[in-house]
Amino acid sequence: MIVFLHTTVNANAQGITLSLKDTELSTVFKEIRKQCNYDFLYDNSLLQGLKTVSITVKNAGIDLVLSTVFEDLPVTYIIENKIVMIIAKNKNEVLPPQSLYAISGVVKDKNGETLPGAEHFT
Repeated sequence: MIVFLHTTVNANAQGITLSLKDTELSTVFKEIRKQCNYDFLYDNSLLQGLKTVSITVKNAGIDLVLSTVFEDLPVTYIIENKIVMIIAKNKNEVLPPQSLYAISGVVKDKNGETLPGAEHFT
């Protein structure tokens, strides 16, 4: 257990190193994901028509990298449990992640039986 925790801490402590010029945002997201295993959630229509970005960072944290990438763009981000949600910038308010998406359902096994303790969630 101690080795596992130590490995996890070291993996999270590693920074992101990028040197990209005139690159599509989707490509930037792929490069970040390779280095730090964050997933990106966004509507493709948000990225359409956005200018390409250039970024050069070495051993930088995810917040610094993303704030640099989105600095002059009409989109921003929210990080929740290693998921980066890309949303449109709204000068008046940024909604918390819980209000962005309503998800509900029933969890069933391969036989269609409802799993105990997971009858319904919202």
